[in-house]
Amino acid sequence: MSDRTRTPLSPLANARRRWPLYAAIAALAILTLAYIDGGEEPIRPIAQDIAAPANNGTLAGNTKGGVER
Repeated sequence: MSDRTRTPLSPLANARRRWPLYAAIAALAILTLAYIDGGEEPIRPIAQDIAAPANNGTLAGNTKGGVER
């Protein structure tokens, strides 16, 4: 066996070593919340009456009146 003792890591070195673990935990937490809160909502029709101007036989760009043939 070796007589060398392990020196403790500084808090900064320890944080650098563990950041992937913290990032994975945060991502998993966000995905879990999105799964619980989200999901598909039922599709409902969007139908409502709208007021359309009268088309007196003219089309856009046609100043003669009536439909061109």
